[in-house]
This record gives sequence, structure tokens and C-alpha cells, in this order.
Amino acid sequence: LAGSSSLAQDVFGRGEAAQCLRDFEAARPEMLAEYAAKLYPILIDIAVTIVSEEMRVTCLAAAAKLVAAMRPEELLPVVRASQLPGYLSGFLSSPRPSIAGLALLLAEKLLRKLPKVLGYRFASEGVTHEVARLCAKEAVAPTAATDALLERARRLQATVLEPGVMAEACAESAALVARAEEVPPPPPPPPPPPP
Repeated sequence: LAGSSSLAQDVFGRGEAAQCLRDFEAARPEMLAEYAAKLYPILIDIAVTIVSEEMRVTCLAAAAKLVAAMRPEELLPVVRASQLPGYLSGFLSSPRPSIAGLALLLAEKLLRKLPKVLGYRFASEGVTHEVARLCAKEAVAPTAATDALLERARRLQATVLEPGVMAEACAESAALVARAEEVPPPPPPPPPPPP
């Protein structure tokens, strides 16, 4: 994951693509926000519906680059209109480290930029649960990609999803959802009176 392709390297801020994007944003910051507002939903829709894993990875990587380049105030309207939190949990549960890793990267960047807005949504949409599942997981056949994925998930859980740090609302929401699931169902209604 961390070094498996030039695409992954660019997403992590290496290579020429990151600097080109920074230069473009500095020259025309309003253009990036407009571009992202139009492109982001399309990238997410393609990533969700496409069968090709390579295209899914490309779309998730492009979405991650957009999220990384945008300021929180520009990102907020784009993310609010998106169904991404619901899809992220599905991407995180993918057996493919490239897809799960990009989903983890997206979740981390989104939570770091919009913790109060996305904390509850990430808990209610299962993102918090999937990150916890990844953290508890042991690789059946350890590889560099799965080791990097598990390490990144554990770091995200320790630095962003734990109480007392930036996304405290997310951890509190997850605990609230877990308590709500423990509540027994209401008793059945009384039988109807005899005729």
C-alpha cells in the first residue's frame, strides 16, 4: 500500500502531482473548490458502482487528493452533499488492501478536517466500527500492504477516534450507538379483548 504504486505514492504526498496541485490551488483557490464540488460526487459514484478494481482505486485516490488539497470550509459543502460516509465502511471492509487503505486515508483526512461534522456520521454509518474491526484484525497472510493497512488503522484509532482527541464526538457517538443496541425491544402489545 505505502509503496506499491506511483498512484499510492502521489496520494501520500510524494511525487510531482502533490506540488502541482498545491501550485494550482495557490494561483486559483476558488477554482479548486468549484472543481471539487463538481468532480467529487462523480468520483464517489464511480468508485461505488464500478466493477473494475483498478478504476475504483483511481477514483478513491483522486477523491483523497481533492480532500487533502481542500480547506475545511471548502470541503464542508462538498461532503455534506455526499453519501461517502455510508460508502466508506463498505470500502474499509474490502479484502483488497489498496481499496481499504484508500478508504482509511479518506476517512482520516475527512475526520481531521471536519471532526464535529463527520464524527456522528462516521459512527452511525459504521466507519468507526470498521476501523475498530481492522485494528483487531490479524493478517492471515502478512504482506507489506496488509501490515501498512493495519498499522495505519491502529494509528487512526489511537490518534483520531479515541476519546479526548479531535474526533471525540465520533467515539462518543459510537458508544451511544452500542448502548442503544443493548436496549431490549419493547414488550409486545397486550392481546385484544375477547369478543
